[in-house]
Amino acid sequence: MEARHGREGVALYQRHKPRLVFLDMYMPGGMDGMETLRQILAYDNLANVVMLTASSNNYVYDDAIWGGARGFITKGGPGTDLAGAIRQSVSMVLAPQG
Repeated sequence: MEARHGREGVALYQRHKPRLVFLDMYMPGGMDGMETLRQILAYDNLANVVMLTASSNNYVYDDAIWGGARGFITKGGPGTDLAGAIRQSVSMVLAPQG
């Protein structure tokens, strides 16, 4: 499923509670990715959220990880293997704990 903006993303999470969420840092609709992350984690502090951004700013990465994201993917840029990064995130986040 895909949300058009942060509010819809929070509502979809609450309705479906997916095992993994990929969330863009910058979204339309007045609620950015960090606020969406905060609201999802307020609803479910065990949510598996991986943040995505085209920004190479280290502060963006720090904010996402300190904010509770389980992973972070920088999209775009030269040599970026977005599909590989997504596969790696899925494997790390959804791997059996033991």
